[in-house]
Amino acid sequence: GAFEDLYPVNVTPARVIFDLLFFFLILVVLLNLVFGQILDAFAELRARRAAFTSDRNNVCFICGLERPLFERLGSGFRHHTTEDHNERSYIIFLMYLHLKPFDEYTGTEQYVGELMKRKDISFLPQQRALALERE
Repeated sequence: GAFEDLYPVNVTPARVIFDLLFFFLILVVLLNLVFGQILDAFAELRARRAAFTSDRNNVCFICGLERPLFERLGSGFRHHTTEDHNERSYIIFLMYLHLKPFDEYTGTEQYVGELMKRKDISFLPQQRALALERE
């Protein structure tokens, strides 16, 4: 049968038990190592996702100021991110500049357009917000 195919006739039962234990121990250890690596990779991805979500919900994408500052001094973080520094409005403005002929720019549009050509984002209000400056 199958036993004779695996081992010669003169093999002792102790040798068979040793071989089987060795095989299962190695299999278990190696599988645990592989599964451990997979679980660690997913844990790292989960931690990155949580950090991204926390940052997204608590830091203004445009100015980089944090939620507690607007909750304490301004009119609220939600109002700030939907009205004052709405990301979509900035994107729409930049697309508008991209599609508009350069010779038809106004002064402000020309200034921002030239900065964008140089990949300079200094026109964005970094660490500043009008809602906080008014208070």
